Amino acid sequence: MKIIISLVILLFSISNIIAQEKISMNIDYSTDSQDLQTILRFEQINLAKFNFIGNIKGQDYTIKIDEYKKGELVKTDTIFYSSQDDYFKIKEDTLKLNFITKNTNKELIFQLNGNGFSSPKMNYEISESNGRYAYKDFLSSENSKSYDKNSSFPLFTIITPTVYEDGSKSYCRVAQSGIKPENLGKEFDIPHYFVATMTFNR
Repeated sequence: MKIIISLVILLFSISNIIAQEKISMNIDYSTDSQDLQTILRFEQINLAKFNFIGNIKGQDYTIKIDEYKKGELVKTDTIFYSSQDDYFKIKEDTLKLNFITKNTNKELIFQLNGNGFSSPKMNYEISESNGRYAYKDFLSSENSKSYDKNSSFPLFTIITPTVYEDGSKSYCRVAQSGIKPENLGKEFDIPHYFVATMTFNR
């Protein structure tokens, strides 16, 4: 009997530890008014409000932009790292961040906004000859998704469509395919795409 009780306690402890190492992420795309939503759509601006929940109080985080061409990683930029100042250290077990992306048809612009701060704008040259660039998240039909807090995980991707031999193009369900972001280009023959990633640092 004592052995059974000990096993139950051990399993409970392990499950509790595993839960503490997970981070839950959800995204809200709503705006304060329909008029604002219309303007954002007209200007080709995407506003994504990210909410992270987990055992993250007192931690730092880093957000990067990976650029891929013809299936190969060609550039990685750090758009923000909270360890640059204690002001940015996470104060609670929740974290809210807004990501703004804008398509000017000649370049993509990324900016991160948090509680009282904005990151520098990151500009990337693009070519519409590859097809229209589209924002996609990795949540599928789910309202939220859990990730390992100790590993880097994707926030969203901006992709060009798959180009078929007959010249037709399709976005398919690339982001919800289950394929790792770094392999999307080769798997779906995507000429050019970007992936925003996040890492929590102890």
